[in-house]
Amino acid sequence: MNYSWTLLADEELYRGRSGASQYMLLLAAGGAIVLAIVGYYLWNTLVKQRDGRAVDATPGDLLAELCKVHELSRAEQALISAVARNGQLAQPASVFIDPEPFDRAAEGANPDAPRYRALRQKLFGLID
Repeated sequence: MNYSWTLLADEELYRGRSGASQYMLLLAAGGAIVLAIVGYYLWNTLVKQRDGRAVDATPGDLLAELCKVHELSRAEQALISAVARNGQLAQPASVFIDPEPFDRAAEGANPDAPRYRALRQKLFGLID
């Protein structure tokens, strides 16, 4: 009989003191999992929206982004837009890789010819 008394005493030592604290721990763990899933969902939605806007980008958006990267002033941006428009370029951003439209704009009696030459030199350097 003494043996069963020690088993009963050992069982009392290992039994949880409060069932409520165990439930709170499980509830907190479940809440953390739900919060992680919701956070991942929101992050994934934002990434998809950002990528979706890139798909809908226009040639003008690319030109504006290149002007921003090259830190061009508004006057310089207007010159680039004029060069692209006058050259009837399908992709206006191509003025950043081909100096020929600037050469055509800088020729003749154009009053803005010095500004076109200065912008060409800024973008392409001295090309002879």
